[in-house]
Amino acid sequence: FKAKSRDGLGDDWPIGYSDLAPYYDRIDKLIGVFGNNDNLPNHPGGYFLPPPRPRCYELMVKDAADRLNIACVAARLSIITEAHNGRAGCHYCGQCNRGCRTNSNFSSTNVLIAPALKTGRLTLVTNAMAREVTLNSRGLASGVTYIDTKTGAERH
Repeated sequence: FKAKSRDGLGDDWPIGYSDLAPYYDRIDKLIGVFGNNDNLPNHPGGYFLPPPRPRCYELMVKDAADRLNIACVAARLSIITEAHNGRAGCHYCGQCNRGCRTNSNFSSTNVLIAPALKTGRLTLVTNAMAREVTLNSRGLASGVTYIDTKTGAERH
């Protein structure tokens, strides 16, 4: 967030990680992310599910990094390793990129849109590209202005 101050490149953001941390925490809890709290300044903590056991080559990389005094941390992925919010934990079938049948890996379709549709407060519009999130008088999101990709018409 402070690239210009740190290395002279880019711009400093007007906010820091601490401003966004509560939102990251909400997402971690909602979608389910596995990982560790590694206590590194560039790898902030969060709410994580247990990571899977490391594979042989990962243990070898970790061992080599430790001998060189280089921080080596496990990846954090939005794959649930145990039951979470009504979804089954991953059973390591290796089909993540082909569509997870157990909904253990994150996709907005299964993890966010399907539950939102059940609330009755979401209208799903196809063949549309969002242009603007509209706000109500209290400054809260109240709708979306979008372009109909078939006709080019702007709609709300």
